[in-house]
Amino acid sequence: YHGLYISRRAGWATPAGDLNRDAEIALWGELAARGVPPSAPVVVRDAIAGELAHRWIAAHPRESILLFARNLLLTWYLGRSRLSMAVHAVLHLPLLLASCAGFRRLWREGGKLRRRAIALGLLVAAYAAFHAAVQPAVRYILPAVPLAAALAAASARPVGGAREPHCSERRSRVSSRLSPRTSSP
Repeated sequence: YHGLYISRRAGWATPAGDLNRDAEIALWGELAARGVPPSAPVVVRDAIAGELAHRWIAAHPRESILLFARNLLLTWYLGRSRLSMAVHAVLHLPLLLASCAGFRRLWREGGKLRRRAIALGLLVAAYAAFHAAVQPAVRYILPAVPLAAALAAASARPVGGAREPHCSERRSRVSSRLSPRTSSP
C-alpha cells in the first residue's frame, strides 16, 4: 500500500518528502472507514493494506505496469529532497551504465565469467524489482550497489586474452634490453 501510494505521488523529479508519513495517515483513513482502529495488530492492517493495493492494481493494470517500469529506475535515486535525488542520480546512473557494460563483457567471455555475470545481474535485478514493487526509494537499493559495482568493474579492465604486464614485469623487460649483452666463450 505504501509503495503504491508513494509511486502514484512521486515522479521523475518529485522527491518523496514525507510520503511515508502521508501513506500511513491515508492508510489510517482507509482502516477507519472499515471500522479498524490504527492500534489494530499489524497483521490485520497489512492484510487490509494488501487488499487495497491489489484492488487498485486490478482496476488499473496498465497504470500499474507503467508505475512499476518507472520505479525500476526511480528506485536508484528517489530521495526525500531534490538535492538528494540529483546526487544519487549522478552517482548511480554511471554505475548502472558501467554495470550493463560489465555484464555484457562477462557474458561474452562465457564459462565461469558468464555464470558470475548472471548471478550478479540477477541479484541486482531482483533486488531492484522487489523494491520497485514494494517501495521505491534509494535507501532500499543501497545494499545492491556493491553488486552493481562488481559488474561495473568488469567493464574497466580486460577479462580475457592478453593482460597488461605488471609494472615489475615491464621494468625487468626494459632493464634486460638496456643491459649489455655478454657473449659466452
